[in-house]
Amino acid sequence: MTEADREDWLRAAWVTLDGIPADLLDIGCAHARKVCDHPAKVVPAILTAIQDLWAKRKRDLSDVEAALAKMVEPTEPEEPRCTPEQARRIMLECGIEPEVTKASTAHRGPPIAPDADWYAAHGIDIQSPVEEKAA
Repeated sequence: MTEADREDWLRAAWVTLDGIPADLLDIGCAHARKVCDHPAKVVPAILTAIQDLWAKRKRDLSDVEAALAKMVEPTEPEEPRCTPEQARRIMLECGIEPEVTKASTAHRGPPIAPDADWYAAHGIDIQSPVEEKAA
């Protein structure tokens, strides 16, 4: 082969094998090295060696893409949510007082910065002076 023929052959091989994953190309090239005695046989040998694996890989990919497409499609249209005013009206119609009481939102543990209500709830009189212990 002349230099120009080699370049043409390489360009044609490149275009033909474009898109084949590297691991499959390695398998095909290893097979071609064993069985080919002429450059014209290299690309067909590679394609023959990997055709079943490549077809399976494409099927698997399309299955995964189809599954991913199903996961993002909503099964049912989402119902619009009510506004806070609508929720308040519904609660009043059902006899539920919509006002949130302080007790229902109280922190379960000690507050970071206790206020007067916290001290009073725990029986601590913040008005009386604290007795200092004798050292």
